[in-house]
Amino acid sequence: MVEIHIRMKVRDFDVFWQGFQERGAPLRARHGSKGAKVYRSQDDPAGVLLLLTWESRERFAQFLQDPEVQDSMVRGGVIGRPDIVHVEPVGELPA
Repeated sequence: MVEIHIRMKVRDFDVFWQGFQERGAPLRARHGSKGAKVYRSQDDPAGVLLLLTWESRERFAQFLQDPEVQDSMVRGGVIGRPDIVHVEPVGELPA
């Protein structure tokens, strides 16, 4: 498993959110997604942070190359190139 953090901007959050659920969910599942959390910036309504869990880094790379995924991102109003960071947990501390 790999965790992926993606920061991006969208033109209209409601349009993005609808597409992320309706078009994106089956595409993500087909390419090995194990779950997604979506956050919206409190300071910038166009700012979105995705926290994704994926089967493997390779499967995520294949997902990004899928023309349907690229079309869905355009239709969802993603602005520019998302900032993608692959992370792995190293520990957890109590508050």
